[in-house]
Amino acid sequence: MNGIDVTCEIRKLSLRGKKVPIIAMTAHVLESDREKAYTAGMNDFITKPILQDQLVYLLNRWLPKTTKRLN
Repeated sequence: MNGIDVTCEIRKLSLRGKKVPIIAMTAHVLESDREKAYTAGMNDFITKPILQDQLVYLLNRWLPKTTKRLN
């Protein structure tokens, strides 16, 4: 399975009303790849090489507010 397939399967699960955040981490940089990720149900998208500041920003954006913030 690739990330798109896994995301589709996760989104089919009943998670007691919770929506698990899914962030694509990929070397594919085309806008069509980004659209596929969002269509599959991913919340966000980051391209490789991963920059630490970008990753921390996305994790802080999508982690529950009760989770300790990363810096």
